[in-house]
Amino acid sequence: MIGKFADRLAVVLVRHNVIDRDDTALYAYGIHILLTNLLFLAVTCCAGAAMRVFWQSLLFYGVFRLLRRYAGGYHAATELRCTLLSTGAIVLCLGGVRLLGEAPAHPLWLLFAAGASLCIACLAPLDTPAKPLEKTERRCFRRRALFCLFLTDAAYAAALLFGQMRVCAPLGFAMGLEAVLLAAGKWQALHAARRKNRS
Repeated sequence: MIGKFADRLAVVLVRHNVIDRDDTALYAYGIHILLTNLLFLAVTCCAGAAMRVFWQSLLFYGVFRLLRRYAGGYHAATELRCTLLSTGAIVLCLGGVRLLGEAPAHPLWLLFAAGASLCIACLAPLDTPAKPLEKTERRCFRRRALFCLFLTDAAYAAALLFGQMRVCAPLGFAMGLEAVLLAAGKWQALHAARRKNRS
């Protein structure tokens, strides 16, 4: 649905001489990405407000989007599946933020963050068959992903040290979700490669 709307909007921009006809696909893609991000930001804000973790939901979404941008991860086969899975993941993570944001600091939180960080550090960046990364792009994305991960880990460690679980919870769930998506994306790529080799 968003994809079709983005295509139509790009055609309207061409018709009104705002963009060149040759750039239609590029602008349609950009509009699609923008609208998708706005949709998920709205879902995050609504879910966060409903669960009374509004500012934590913004922190979760900001950190997750930053990690996801450079680290990559699983991509659903269809737009509808992507929307449903993403909405479900956001709501589940914010439910976790709500429940665990009030809990006392515990050593398991450190193990959880370490596991998620290790997964991201080992697997990032993960490209897709639709947009494979070149060698220089891969190096650049890896550096940026690791830098974002380092900043997130530092903020997480400081918050944990001072017992600020309301900060730890959104940071931890952002890293955890990205780690799950990277692992799922890696499995998806390996599964696709196996099927290709068999045929």
